[in-house]
Amino acid sequence: MIKECYDLFISSTEQSLEDDNTRSFWRFVSSKPSCSSIPKTMTYGNTCTSDGKETKMNRGSREELLGSSQEALRNSQHDLRNVYERPLTREEKTYLLHADRGDYKTVQRLIDQYKSSPDVLDINCVDPLNRSALIAAIENENIELIKLLLNAGIKVKDALLHAIKEEYVEAVELLLQWEEQNHVPGEPYSWESVDASAATFTPDITPLILASHRNHYEILKILLDRGATLPIPHDVK
Repeated sequence: MIKECYDLFISSTEQSLEDDNTRSFWRFVSSKPSCSSIPKTMTYGNTCTSDGKETKMNRGSREELLGSSQEALRNSQHDLRNVYERPLTREEKTYLLHADRGDYKTVQRLIDQYKSSPDVLDINCVDPLNRSALIAAIENENIELIKLLLNAGIKVKDALLHAIKEEYVEAVELLLQWEEQNHVPGEPYSWESVDASAATFTPDITPLILASHRNHYEILKILLDRGATLPIPHDVK
């Protein structure tokens, strides 16, 4: 019964969404902390089940639960609207395609052509895999394209973490240099200011921790030489 209620809830939620929003809905769901089990308590109609036992609810408890469910649905719809992205324009699709191909001249031409028209080409747009042109350039190890995008003012976000993940030392050094030149004291670093709903890495991952995970001595040394430290997880007792 629990499994049936759960499947009915997911099915009805999908049907209530417009076709264009379904993919964004599941992207939003996957960005949330995962759970390894189906909820212990589920309701359908006036039937409530918990740990496999089905019970009938009285009117008061049903209305109370219904009110809580509606409030939760409103909150989830609000969060979904926040992460929903407008469809890419033709120019943005072309821009991302050529960035992924490493076509420096075409990317530069598009940036210059639509510099004053962000509604036509937003250089911070992302593909269906949530990759910006900067991330694509890092994954393809195209340092000249990375420099072009940084000079054009693209949002760096967690690009440094992606460069460390790809073990791309030259990009790590370039992005650290950019961070030193643009970071405002007292403000979060670029990788710390990423919206959680669109983040690739969890908040506990810092450049030093990720470099340690990758067991990359050269990147570790670069970070340590620049003063990177591990945060204290809790007060010493």
